[in-house]
Amino acid sequence: MMRPALYTVDTDGPGRLSTHVVAHCRIGIGRASLLAAGILALTGVPPERAWPLIERARGLPVPDTPEQRAWPAELLARSRLRAP
Repeated sequence: MMRPALYTVDTDGPGRLSTHVVAHCRIGIGRASLLAAGILALTGVPPERAWPLIERARGLPVPDTPEQRAWPAELLARSRLRAP
């Protein structure tokens, strides 16, 4: 069974990645911020804290839609269900 790449991110602790991760989409507001929020959530940053961090780094409000804003929490819930 293949696992989504987000589930295989190696961490050094909450919110710390062992490597740099760069995500980019056309404007950097929707898909790229969604990926960043997912990575942060899976590495221990609460989803409600991830968005302000990304907004500060990006300098613009993110994400584009309420569905995107809800996705990192859904991802985190699904990852907990799959944990060994």
